Amino acid sequence: MDNRHDESTPLDVDFGWELEQLRAETQARAAEVAAVKLRLRQTEQRPAGAGRWALWPVGVGGLVAAAAALWLALLPAPEPVPQQLDLVSSQWTSEQVHQDVQLQFEGRGQLDAVGKSHDIEWREGRLKVSVTPKQDIQLDVRTPEAVVSVVGTVFEVHRDLTGTTVSVERGQVAVRCGDAPAAPLVPSDGSAFCETTSPEGRAALARARRESGDLDGALAISAKGLSVAAPGSYAAAELHWNRALAFTAQEDWPAALSSAEALLSTDQASFATDGRHAAALAGRMASGCAAAEGHLRWLAEAGSASPTELAHLADCQAASDPAGARRWLESALAGTTEPGLAAQLQQRLDQLER
Repeated sequence: MDNRHDESTPLDVDFGWELEQLRAETQARAAEVAAVKLRLRQTEQRPAGAGRWALWPVGVGGLVAAAAALWLALLPAPEPVPQQLDLVSSQWTSEQVHQDVQLQFEGRGQLDAVGKSHDIEWREGRLKVSVTPKQDIQLDVRTPEAVVSVVGTVFEVHRDLTGTTVSVERGQVAVRCGDAPAAPLVPSDGSAFCETTSPEGRAALARARRESGDLDGALAISAKGLSVAAPGSYAAAELHWNRALAFTAQEDWPAALSSAEALLSTDQASFATDGRHAAALAGRMASGCAAAEGHLRWLAEAGSASPTELAHLADCQAASDPAGARRWLESALAGTTEPGLAAQLQQRLDQLER
């Protein structure tokens, strides 16, 4: 071995610059390290049994990191992890369910998502959806009456007992009501309404239409509700009640009587008295005592008849039962506070005394 000193290289020469240059050339770039870390996180989220690679620590050297980045890039993409989330809140709440999907809501629903595919079952309340455009997000919001499909937009869904209302703040959605074809909806269109299909919902919608003065609309909706309501159910009773009131407002007395008696046939106790009042009035207006007397008698014996109804019952019984008629007139006179009606009742009493 030659131990002689190489005189061509001075002992005081500093190689620091060369060493720094070598380190810089072999050090991993920040972007490469970030890519490796992201793939590592994704690999850790893969389902059990998908297989994992044993990795060396990123910080052991730039060459190792660069090599890891290369063969990680060749790995198959990890399977998307399914996501299920209950969307339940009594106040306005925000939830970022994906980097490109934000939900704001107050009500009840559920999210099922896999990767970029999102399916929301929305049952009640308000839901606002914000989707980043052009990110291949597939999202559907389903209610019992409607399906709203979107690829990139901001829109709101509001559902209550009467149906589903959809409005668009930005972009475009496709709205499908029931079995009808999907129709596009943009901000300038205003809102789209998908009518409820449940008997209870149609009863509520019929009541709303009737109270707004749309009597024909109330009758049409209540007829559709009765076509699917269980006979004898509370919903059927409410639908018949709305029809009785709508026909009464239209002064269609035979139809009002028929609806009131159909209501009574449901045997829903909460409608018993109101149904008798409606049937008594419609019966008297449609065909007089023959149709009204039974309902008037029921109200009188239950202590629910008004003074006017007691007077009508007395008129129906005056010929066959004068004593009974007198008793009803006396009860009516005792119960009224209207001077004009009191005078009429007293006059009828005086006629019975003769």
